[in-house]
Amino acid sequence: MYLINQPRLFFVMMMVLGLSTFAFTQGEDTTLDASSNGTVSCGPPTYSCARNDLIDSNNLNPPPSVTNGKNTIVTPSDFKLPIVRVTDKNTYANKSLTVTLSGSDGDNIFNTDDSYLLVIDGGGWRYPVSFSPSTLQVLNTSAWQIGTNQVRFSGSGSFSRSTRNIVYAVPGKSTSITGVNGNGPALYKLTLSGTASITATGTKVFDFATCQGMPNPYDIGHGIWNSVLTVSSGDKRFAQAFSNQSGGQNTGTDITVYDAPSGQCYRYDTAHAKLCTSTGCVPMSLSDEFTIHEVYMSLDGNYLRIVFNKCNKGACTEGTNSNPYFWEIGTTNVTRCYSSTLAANCTGHMIEGHSHIYNSTTWPETGKRALSDPLSYSFVNTTPDLSPSTDTHYSNNAADSSDTAPFWVTNVQNVHTSFGGAGCNKTGNVYEGCTFPGPLYGEIFGITQSGGYIRAAHTYNSGSSSGFNCANTIGAISQTGKFFAWTSDWLTTLGKDDKSQYRCDVFVVNLAAAQGATH
Repeated sequence: MYLINQPRLFFVMMMVLGLSTFAFTQGEDTTLDASSNGTVSCGPPTYSCARNDLIDSNNLNPPPSVTNGKNTIVTPSDFKLPIVRVTDKNTYANKSLTVTLSGSDGDNIFNTDDSYLLVIDGGGWRYPVSFSPSTLQVLNTSAWQIGTNQVRFSGSGSFSRSTRNIVYAVPGKSTSITGVNGNGPALYKLTLSGTASITATGTKVFDFATCQGMPNPYDIGHGIWNSVLTVSSGDKRFAQAFSNQSGGQNTGTDITVYDAPSGQCYRYDTAHAKLCTSTGCVPMSLSDEFTIHEVYMSLDGNYLRIVFNKCNKGACTEGTNSNPYFWEIGTTNVTRCYSSTLAANCTGHMIEGHSHIYNSTTWPETGKRALSDPLSYSFVNTTPDLSPSTDTHYSNNAADSSDTAPFWVTNVQNVHTSFGGAGCNKTGNVYEGCTFPGPLYGEIFGITQSGGYIRAAHTYNSGSSSGFNCANTIGAISQTGKFFAWTSDWLTTLGKDDKSQYRCDVFVVNLAAAQGATH
């Protein structure tokens, strides 16, 4: 279950002996794209064409040029997988554009066949991008004009997990889409149309204000805060937390889950530690009362992770608010991932699978635990031990039902800002020329269930942005597992945005390509 199986160990030994060309030449000569008639698949779940060694790799200096703007494709010579620039200054009013909607790698920003993805601006607006997975090109390339050739929405949102042109959303009040009345706790289905020009229509699916005990109308004059919207496999369950209090996030106590097959709403009232359904409200198994920071549902729709902000009453005063709660949806069963006697090791950034959850333990080691038994865990990967540590974000939208597929990681890496500037340029572009402390820093990589690594690309992000998504190299794996999108300032080489800051843009790497491919 740990670092390298025997073939990978042989690969690393050959690299150490100085035969690095052996591995790359063999990969280029014998591997074919998953869609070909070859016997080796470059795509998920094996990603056989990607690097799986642990040899140190610094950024190319200078980074591959993407100054020609959107649809520029580069295939860096180190990881040899093609990367496309998705947005640029001409996309929409010179605004920096990023992923994801919530600032979490867990957001489901790609549709089911990779032909749409969602990007976001600094004002919280979400925009669909039409994308060709076969050519690695953006299709709605003209400058966006809202209401003419582009549509947008505010609020929370997630692509459907079963229908290619459906986005589920709880839209904000300024959303102007036919059929949508925003600024309430209602769930809508947005149907996207078009490629070069994108339109949408909305249909109400469910109003969370009708859940047992919810104020209706929900807005009491302070506006409405929405958490991440999580959609389970098959679009069967939809999870969303709300606040109608002044201050927005970190003030709410309403967690709701809509079960589409039954039409039932399950509400966890964290202000009173009660489960509310159509038959009334009953006490939860734990009497802890708290406000909500964020919530995330498992892909099978059976469990919800609750990150709390402030403990108002109960045992949540023990440990920290980094120790989350796990609620078995529809029941009164709730467990806090904390123990005063056991080493639960249940903090750090996390990501859900279907019935398991992964969390960062030490860099880059990751724990895995069943959601039904969150206080017990095992390590997926135990080596290498890298220092200094760096912040990691996880993505797992391509998880299979048994949670055996790789999960994906980005990290905050830049040596100049995080590690004292060791080995970086002292003049000119101070984010170029950095020497990383080891492998995996500043990279997009997958971790296999046997503890191996799938190294896809450098992120080329300086980490210096004032915007959260760009500063933290936020990104997400697609539902198919073939593409990974992330936010980068390309080491501050993209020019300045409408706020006179180094602009940030969206990039996509083709994880399923053969090494050296151009798309």
